Amino acid sequence: MDQTASITPADAERMRQWFDAVQDLNPGYLEQADYELAARLYQALGLRIPQSIHERLVAARIDRLARRYTPDPYKNGL
Repeated sequence: MDQTASITPADAERMRQWFDAVQDLNPGYLEQADYELAARLYQALGLRIPQSIHERLVAARIDRLARRYTPDPYKNGL
């Protein structure tokens, strides 16, 4: 099987539509990686990233930073 694959703009548009439908109908199925992929799809298609996706990405970055710089109270036996 050929390991190379190309995605056409029509394929990317179909994936974007799929993401939008899942986000509207049942966003609980979406993971952080899905939101990151959706943002890349919007960028590749030259479209503005919707606020709902942008907010999810920003919230995830803030959460990662907070966990990185917030001491774990259980780490030192507190």
